[in-house]
Amino acid sequence: MSVGRHSEPSFDCLNRSASPSAIAVRALLSSWYRRYPVDAQLSLRSRFRLADDPNHLSAHFELHCFDLHTRLGYADISALDPGTATERSHDFFVSTLGDYGVWVEATLADDRNPATEGADGISFG
Repeated sequence: MSVGRHSEPSFDCLNRSASPSAIAVRALLSSWYRRYPVDAQLSLRSRFRLADDPNHLSAHFELHCFDLHTRLGYADISALDPGTATERSHDFFVSTLGDYGVWVEATLADDRNPATEGADGISFG
């Protein structure tokens, strides 16, 4: 993929690049997006296209988690209704048909995201 311009947002770099790797990444992301629950596509798309890298990367991670759960065999995946979702709600619900399910929240925690600053880490000690 081509190198981004100084301080260029990740989405802009990926979107403008004509390199074969960028074209392949865009095609893969588009295929994931087409399978994403229709009722939540607009919200995901608007966050994915943001120039704000933490929000763009968060939407990218959410899309990746969705595809992962699809490939793991969770046949019933539904997104929250954007009208009832809150800032602290989960991204989607996954379950196998006729089985129990789980709520999934795809969150990136790093030093660039003030929303996750001070988030508790996982201790294995």
